[in-house]
Amino acid sequence: MDRATRWHLGLPQPRTTHPPTETLLFDPAVREHIVRGLHTPGRWSGGALYGTAVSGILHVRHVSPLHPPTPDIRDPLTINLPYLVGVSQAVTSLMGENVQWCGQWLSPPHHQLPVEDQDLIHLTHCAKRGLVDEWHPLIMIGYIAEHLAGRAYTWRNGTARRIAPGLGPIPIPTPEDDLADVQPLEMSARPPNW
Repeated sequence: MDRATRWHLGLPQPRTTHPPTETLLFDPAVREHIVRGLHTPGRWSGGALYGTAVSGILHVRHVSPLHPPTPDIRDPLTINLPYLVGVSQAVTSLMGENVQWCGQWLSPPHHQLPVEDQDLIHLTHCAKRGLVDEWHPLIMIGYIAEHLAGRAYTWRNGTARRIAPGLGPIPIPTPEDDLADVQPLEMSARPPNW
């Protein structure tokens, strides 16, 4: 039974024997999905991370919201458990049984990477709700200048622990860069506009 289903049914999570998360690795498609999610100014972005954990490395293979998209939810960490269970089961069936709901991601409305003190406020909030522990991290995501970057944390015994985020800084392509692939060959010699 997966983590989301246990949450929905109010069952305790099984004890794990794998080591605590130390590092995150993101699939390129996940990075692209996150970048697209940050193109809506004035709203929080975030939700669930799905992946596999081996030897302290959490490989993030998919992201989703924790609730259906609606304009009235201001906190992306508000959980709609039936929705989360459905997404978790779909991700598991498409990617394999070992892919689980494994953490959270969050970006503020201005989508600039916040200062670390603000990260810790959100981390404490997530830890109190049981969303974050030493295996299930929170990654704060945002831009630094024109680059996507992140800071990741786990939580153990009431203490925050910073881990390697595995995300950025990654140059964010501009619309001109997206069109570079369809322009005539002489246009592609132009240097990228980061």
